[in-house]
Amino acid sequence: MSLPTSEIAYQTAHLADDRQANLIVSSALCLAFAYMAVALRFASRRVARNTIGPDDYAILAGLFFNSTHVASVIVCVHYGLGRHLIRVTNFSAFEKALLASEILYLPAIFSTKLSILLLYKRLFPVRPFVVVLYITGAFVAAYSLTAAMVNLLQCLPVNSVWNPAVKPRCVNLGLELLIFSSINVVTDFVILVLPMPLVWRLHTTTARKAQVSGLFLLGAFVCGVSIFRATTVSKVSIVDGSWVATDAAIWSIVETCIAVVSACLPTLRPLWLDCAGRRNLAGKSDPIYPLSNYGDTKGRTGGLRIQKRDVEQDTGETDEQTLVAGDSGLGSGNSKHQGYLG
Repeated sequence: MSLPTSEIAYQTAHLADDRQANLIVSSALCLAFAYMAVALRFASRRVARNTIGPDDYAILAGLFFNSTHVASVIVCVHYGLGRHLIRVTNFSAFEKALLASEILYLPAIFSTKLSILLLYKRLFPVRPFVVVLYITGAFVAAYSLTAAMVNLLQCLPVNSVWNPAVKPRCVNLGLELLIFSSINVVTDFVILVLPMPLVWRLHTTTARKAQVSGLFLLGAFVCGVSIFRATTVSKVSIVDGSWVATDAAIWSIVETCIAVVSACLPTLRPLWLDCAGRRNLAGKSDPIYPLSNYGDTKGRTGGLRIQKRDVEQDTGETDEQTLVAGDSGLGSGNSKHQGYLG
């Protein structure tokens, strides 16, 4: 593509600018943390003797799309992302890879949000709450699909994105990315606070409620990253896209991978308790056990309950106290569910 004379002069003067190492290192580290978190999630499942549920399959899908998203960014790096556009030698291949990364970001973040919503459904099988979860999930799915289509059709004909010889008709890319990023931030916050009213209506101690709330609010960091990413994507430019898009690419990877980590952290408590129990010379494990147990739970609670067990490993004796949330009127109906917050 042809550049203004002033832009050519600027890029020529800054020809040595190179942020490709930043892209590669951030991609490798973030994806490694995501894989580690998912591996620990399934290890925790094994320790707690929980079966794999829909939320676990969704996080696997999220990890898969995260991997493809990171791979597409690495391909972009190969063709010039992280350097000024004047150094891009294969403009067509670069633009195709960049478009793919923009589209793959969406299923990566959607799958992770879906996993969190399915986790909420598993832990709080209360009909009104489940309806809210379905509505939220449907909105996130519709938004993700719409954003993917807009990204794909941002310029018509589509091949005008990578073929300078074709005259394009394009939307305002910076504005489009800012709008969808803002919606993404809003859905992050909504999903973050969804379970809070139910948690604070449980019949248990304030300390326990705060502990459970803290597990869910670990996702607040992702909200912060989403906000910062929204500020970077609004600066995307076609004049020096390979350089200006660097921050947006880095923070997109950070957001999607840390979202996977945050979605897995609330499920790791059984693994932590298992490790702490084995290493505790006193032989006393942490007395707080899962929000819910495997098995049938009937009544107007929808099955939601908290269990507190004091386990003395030396004697093998167990004193179990079950605190049922049903008396708070959280919902009605019978359910089978399996929880594993620990």
